Amino acid sequence: MSVRDDVSTWEPSTIFMATVIALVALGSAFITLGAHLWALVRGVGDLSWNPFTLAFDLFGGELDPSGEVWWWIGGVAAVLLLIVLVIVVLVVKKPKKSRRGDEAAQHAGRGRDIEPITERSVAAKAERLGVE
Repeated sequence: MSVRDDVSTWEPSTIFMATVIALVALGSAFITLGAHLWALVRGVGDLSWNPFTLAFDLFGGELDPSGEVWWWIGGVAAVLLLIVLVIVVLVVKKPKKSRRGDEAAQHAGRGRDIEPITERSVAAKAERLGVE
């Protein structure tokens, strides 16, 4: 059983908490990478690698009063989300569904499952048993 199958049995609060944790982790990565990229380009040193300290400094206006760092954080977020999207689209492939002739046919077996009841098999068996 896969995680995808198990998720359907999870409590809504568990799904909500997992979503919140994932969003906080993504936001922390965006803030940390964006702020450090901004600091590297602008020559600002001595930034904390703690995303929560960075967030408090950013929201408090202590780090960048001009607000330019937010453009860098947004750019990093856009690039990372685009990379993830491309990977998901290229790696995850949907299985091809074969189309059946009608609704009843989708419940029937295939190949070896229905071989004994095909016209050719039934005719051969009838001939072998001497039935016309």
